[in-house]
Amino acid sequence: MNISRPVPASTDSPWRLFLAGLLTTTAVIHLAMTPVHFEESTLMGLGFIGAGVLQLGLAAMVLLRPRPTVYLAVALASIMLVGLYCANVTVGLPWAASGPHEDGAGHTSAVAHGHDDATDGAHVDGGDGHHDDDEGDAHRDVAHATEPHGHTGIQIGSGEPVDAVGGANLAAELASAGVAIALLRRRSA
Repeated sequence: MNISRPVPASTDSPWRLFLAGLLTTTAVIHLAMTPVHFEESTLMGLGFIGAGVLQLGLAAMVLLRPRPTVYLAVALASIMLVGLYCANVTVGLPWAASGPHEDGAGHTSAVAHGHDDATDGAHVDGGDGHHDDDEGDAHRDVAHATEPHGHTGIQIGSGEPVDAVGGANLAAELASAGVAIALLRRRSA
């Protein structure tokens, strides 16, 4: 198989457009979710920027230079991102915040998830360094622990819940891997 020769544009144009659309969709989702993930960790934010830029670049290559090597790159990148997402929702990523953190006084806080207890307006300090409503704090902390960086969704494991945006992004990445592999196989046939 000669993987450097371009695929005939006329037969694959609709599929290439579909693949470029899927890649652009996932790129936009990654870039839109970047600020939220920067709140979680700098590395997560940078990862989301990197994923978005990579996917936009691959979308452009699919349209401008439709070669089997490009389809292979799309498939590998999509599979890698799907794997990272699956790891993040099942066990959490080591560089991502994964739960509430305890301060020196034995109180838990969800600052790691983008929720700053001191600025959310729900806590009142009685002057002794403790919140007046400890029962309310515990309730909020449990809620924060199950909603990393403000997301709600289906909790699969100890990682981030699967929400609608994450599920849509996952579906688009799986579809882009599938279409890229189909175009690659079609080229080799």
